[in-house]
Amino acid sequence: MDDLLSRLRTGDQAFCLIQPQDSDELLVLTGNPFRCRSLAEIPRRQGATEGGRIYDTISIVPFCQIREKGYAAWGEGEQILGIDITAQQEITKDALLAGTTARPLVMESGISYAETAGEYAEIIKKVVRDEIGNGEGANFVIPRTATGRIAGFSIDSALTIFRSLVANDYGTYWKFLFYDRDRVFVGSTPERHLTVAGGRVRMNPISGTFRKDTTSANRTRLKKDLLAFINDRKEINELFMVVDEEL
Repeated sequence: MDDLLSRLRTGDQAFCLIQPQDSDELLVLTGNPFRCRSLAEIPRRQGATEGGRIYDTISIVPFCQIREKGYAAWGEGEQILGIDITAQQEITKDALLAGTTARPLVMESGISYAETAGEYAEIIKKVVRDEIGNGEGANFVIPRTATGRIAGFSIDSALTIFRSLVANDYGTYWKFLFYDRDRVFVGSTPERHLTVAGGRVRMNPISGTFRKDTTSANRTRLKKDLLAFINDRKEINELFMVVDEEL
């Protein structure tokens, strides 16, 4: 495993690391990077897989790709970023933590925001008044982009961030590090939004705000808190709202 991690650290290999649902096993996908403009252009292979590989590709799809379905969407010329997978293997969580180092990360400057706190508050007020108030929708996610630069950023920097997520975050659907020899995406996503299997499509909308703290690692305490959460009237109504939106 040290050889694998050392090879990934060189930056010469496109790869994706995935920890699904706090698993003790992490998936390592390696292959050749590609870019395309439409979902139909993502490569698909036919027939049996080779060497135990079960995935053809993994892709980062921009939100504006919804244009393919005829919807208007803002965009800045983003492309679909992908890796055509040639090899797949697993490493343990312990092997990843042992084979990587928590290196200090230093910001070149502070975090800057696209809007001030006051400007963002005004945007929210406008959405509540003009959009929700006029029945355009019931639930809006309004982004507030934060930008910062890590001094001397490298694959080791990305692995440090990913390592911290694997070591400290929990209760998420996926933790991932995607690298196509040009760009790096590191994240921890709370939900699986869409599942397609055997011709059936299932949506998994996230709802509510369940606070996790150090006591949540205790299964008995977590179960008690979770039962109280899902029986809360506000959370029940919010779930009805989200299901109605999905329908």
